[in-house]
Amino acid sequence: IITNYKNFQIIKEYSRLIFTPTPLRMISYSYTLQPPGEIIIKETGDKITSEFIQGNSFKVSSPKEAYLDIRGLKFPLIIRNRKEGDKFHPLGAKGEKKLKDFFIDRKIPLRERNLIPLVISGNEIVWVAGVEINHRYRVREDTPQMLHLLLQRGENKKL
Repeated sequence: IITNYKNFQIIKEYSRLIFTPTPLRMISYSYTLQPPGEIIIKETGDKITSEFIQGNSFKVSSPKEAYLDIRGLKFPLIIRNRKEGDKFHPLGAKGEKKLKDFFIDRKIPLRERNLIPLVISGNEIVWVAGVEINHRYRVREDTPQMLHLLLQRGENKKL
């Protein structure tokens, strides 16, 4: 719930009230990433680097790192923020869910959702950067090659 009062914006995030002089706004961005390589998202200052790794090494993805099975990935990758109607298949889930519902389930505040980069292959979200990978691209025992993605959070949060 967002309310404007004089020069402030009041945001209710779950059990907290946040007072901010800066209104929330959605600034759309989109970048192309051709691995191996890196991009800097100027709107947030975030940096995403990518490299290929042979084999599966049984690496486990963490919030700031994603290890993806390259089978089925389409290159180049697109790095963008969320759009209305986005869907995502979270790791371990039975199927897809709306990205909005995924964020709600994870209790990610509304003001932070526009800051989270999405890594897109074709038309599919393969990594909600800093949060979760797509179940379809998890590393398995027979994975021949992985794509390693690393998120370095920036200081420039303009959104």
